[in-house]
Amino acid sequence: MKIPAAEIKNTPFANVHHVFVNVTPELAADWLKQNRRNRKLKERVLEKYIMDMTNGAWLTTHECVAFDNAGILIDGQHRLEGILRAKVPVLMVVSVGWPELQGKKKTMDAVNVGATRSLADQLHLQHDIPTKQAATVVQICNALAAASFDLSRVRASTTDTILAVFALYKNEINWWLANPITQHGIKQATVAACLIMGRATWADKCEDARTRLETGENLTRENPLLHLRNWLMGVGGREDNAVIRQVVFHHLASFVDDKSCPQIIVNSNAAVIRVLKLHKVRVEKICAIYNQPLPKCLRAGADAAPAVSKKSAAFDAEALRLAATLQPVFTSTDLVARVDDNAVTWLLQWRNAGWIESAGVNQFKKTEKFGSIKK
Repeated sequence: MKIPAAEIKNTPFANVHHVFVNVTPELAADWLKQNRRNRKLKERVLEKYIMDMTNGAWLTTHECVAFDNAGILIDGQHRLEGILRAKVPVLMVVSVGWPELQGKKKTMDAVNVGATRSLADQLHLQHDIPTKQAATVVQICNALAAASFDLSRVRASTTDTILAVFALYKNEINWWLANPITQHGIKQATVAACLIMGRATWADKCEDARTRLETGENLTRENPLLHLRNWLMGVGGREDNAVIRQVVFHHLASFVDDKSCPQIIVNSNAAVIRVLKLHKVRVEKICAIYNQPLPKCLRAGADAAPAVSKKSAAFDAEALRLAATLQPVFTSTDLVARVDDNAVTWLLQWRNAGWIESAGVNQFKKTEKFGSIKK
């Protein structure tokens, strides 16, 4: 391809040039010292960069680290900070010599102000996933990753991590895309992820379960799916994602085992542990690509059923001290930041004790009973 080059000898760009550089953590640290007029770092962007850099998935493109003619960093602070934290060298284009001013405007006025491609855009444009399905694939893969961590949600994903999760559950995800449930409360990605993980283990039973959840047919009062369906289409649809996952897995496992269930059960974590163990190989791979620790039930020497200790921990003095630091209305993420793996169990037991109530999607409100322990 022939590209006509412009003459820049007598322009403000005469000293601009580009070079490929293997940017090491040491070099990134030195260059970040010249980061004097930039926006605040965005941790979620950094998490994405670090994941791809650590996993060897970072791609070298025309997007570069750039310095003005005074040596001040004008673009690339997140990439450099990512290299520093990932502790790996990355090949990048580095551009130097940019004029601070172009007429009456500063060059930085035009840096990073365009529209970015979403993950769904990338899946459609670069990986041939139809537009109408791409966003659903992203949501489901995020929900599958969250299930693998046993947390409410994924903080940050990249095209590489989404594609990796999709590859691990490709057949099951395509099954869901061909047979989606559209009912309010049941159609959400967390429920889809549960059924997808279930189908990978209990194929025939989960296909039957999907049909019954969609239609409501052939569901007696003792059928665990009846109470699950009603709960999801009612108050359950507004619960925290981790709570929804726990309830769906419990009732799905009960259906698979042909066990009766006369009411909704929201405080049993046994089925979650069971499913994670059945998916151990895939869960380990997903945790590795997201640089996340394995859920406690899969760690070496972990107790598979620590319900008693967790229950007491949710009501002891340390729990009350941590709870006092929460706002009157708080999110599950607020609690996860304080107690990590125990957060879901604490939320369930606090709700069952009447200490908290739902205040919206992934939000909880303290009640007047909060902190009161029956003798």
